[in-house]
Amino acid sequence: MHATIPFDALLDEITTSYNHPKFNRNKYENWLSEQFGECIEVYVIRCCNNNETKKVRLVESFIEAHPTSKMYLSAAFKRVVIDLDISVSTQILTAIKVANESFISFQKPLKQAKDTVLVLSKKCWTELPFEQLAFVYFANQFLDLEKECYRMLKEVVKSCNQKQLIKAIQKIQRTLLSWSNEVIQRFHFNRLTSSRSKKLSYDKKSLFALGYDCLENILVHLERFYSKYLDRELFVPFNVISSRVNCLQPRVERLKLIILNKCYNQELLNMLFQPLMLVSNVSAKNRLTYHQLMFIECYTNKLLQFFSKHPQNSSGTTLLHKCLIELNYNNPDYVEHLAKIYSQKLNNIDVEQDKLATLHLWLKGVNQVVSLNEVQYALHIESLKSLVIIWLEEEIWYHKSILLVQSNSQNNSESVLSNSIEKLKLNCSVNELAVLIRMFSETEILHCKTHRELIELITNHFQTSKVQDISVKSLSNKFYEPDNNSIALVREKLIQMLNRLNQL
Repeated sequence: MHATIPFDALLDEITTSYNHPKFNRNKYENWLSEQFGECIEVYVIRCCNNNETKKVRLVESFIEAHPTSKMYLSAAFKRVVIDLDISVSTQILTAIKVANESFISFQKPLKQAKDTVLVLSKKCWTELPFEQLAFVYFANQFLDLEKECYRMLKEVVKSCNQKQLIKAIQKIQRTLLSWSNEVIQRFHFNRLTSSRSKKLSYDKKSLFALGYDCLENILVHLERFYSKYLDRELFVPFNVISSRVNCLQPRVERLKLIILNKCYNQELLNMLFQPLMLVSNVSAKNRLTYHQLMFIECYTNKLLQFFSKHPQNSSGTTLLHKCLIELNYNNPDYVEHLAKIYSQKLNNIDVEQDKLATLHLWLKGVNQVVSLNEVQYALHIESLKSLVIIWLEEEIWYHKSILLVQSNSQNNSESVLSNSIEKLKLNCSVNELAVLIRMFSETEILHCKTHRELIELITNHFQTSKVQDISVKSLSNKFYEPDNNSIALVREKLIQMLNRLNQL
């Protein structure tokens, strides 16, 4: 991202100006005069009217060009001018030592504080102290940089297609993070607190804080409107997340108390607390990525809603596990915990047919859950829903095999089946057959719900030139780990088929 206001040069100029005051005073005065015209000073006055005495107190003063003056002053101040009694106005002007020829108008502040008025008066740029002049100049440079970033972002969104937009926004994101880190190093942010200051000031610390806020505004804008394009593995700058973490912290603590009040076992408590502890332990060293922050916010809000809807469900965990599958909490430890729970429940069932029925019921329930795939705990792991479905299907296949073995031992159905059904003979080895099946499966010529079902069908209906009863385990191993020699032989056969196809 190339800006007409080079960021590094701007920081260097700030450092030079504060180290060598009055070095570029004429430059600052001319620029401010071109941008804002005449200099207008604003006084915040509070009138304390008692029955006996009337006092005028000056709260603070600032020039109209100060970036944070908008908290007091309307941009169109001429439209909200107020009239005061001559005696009151004279008393106010005398108290703050403003000459009549410099006086412009009285105005009510934007925040309608009782007995508070603004006094606007003319002032010359040359009369401002250098620290105040330099602060206003550089603060407006930061604001112009922020506006230019918004303009560039708008142009990028208009001119780029979907693929280019992802790269362009991530480039803007990385640039802003680099800039914000540089400001952190110069300003020495070292605690989780907002950089904004309510009190108007003109020191170097407040200037860097304002510059950091400008960068934070753009980053928050990116997170709000373009979160799906961001590089979620990048760390969030420490102070950028300060406001979000401070808002999130009370909800996290409330959720912790709710979970502790439920009679869950220690293992499940540890699983539920892992994402929450990331927020509790956040610091300059223990930072969060964008993805982690987004997941924790979603996780906290979803669980608070869940416990609000099911306040009486103190010990039952079935609905809770469903909620976590919806949240896509694909924590490997939690996947292992779920597998252990399913296994324990299956062990309590004696009849294999009942186990199969239970597994099919669980699989139906998981398939009907709508999972939030855009937000998940771990980025480079399959969704929790997919992992649970794979585990259940493996268990179903396993228990079907047990039933088949039991049935064969009782009725000798295996020998009857082998004698009554004639297998199709193939002129290839088991290794070559495994490669062919894999190619047909990956190109969807042969389609089965799982690879194991496909391999079972092949072993039941096909034999090779040398092996009559192909082992499911042997074919499965060769399916997943084909050797180079078999791949080369299958490639030759496919080339022969292509040549024959061209002759048709």
